[in-house]
Amino acid sequence: MAPKRAVAYVLSFELPADEAACLIECDVRRKSYAQVCEALHLSPEAVNRCRRRAYQKIADGQREHRGALFLRLYKVFWIHAENVGNGDQVSCG
Repeated sequence: MAPKRAVAYVLSFELPADEAACLIECDVRRKSYAQVCEALHLSPEAVNRCRRRAYQKIADGQREHRGALFLRLYKVFWIHAENVGNGDQVSCG
């Protein structure tokens, strides 16, 4: 993923500023932990914790999105099944 798109993707999750900054600096811009620690005035352990929390929140956000998508698809198929069960003709194309 291009760096600008990756930054936009990380920011789309509305993470706390420190978590987003750690992800962007370490994983998008490929800076070392030492550089990130110095820039953000954090310890290496704090940077690691921020990254882990951020990745967990992103994973949770993706799970919620998939769950919502599944629910919408389920409703569409349920309506389709009810229409077919009532004798209505439903075309698939």
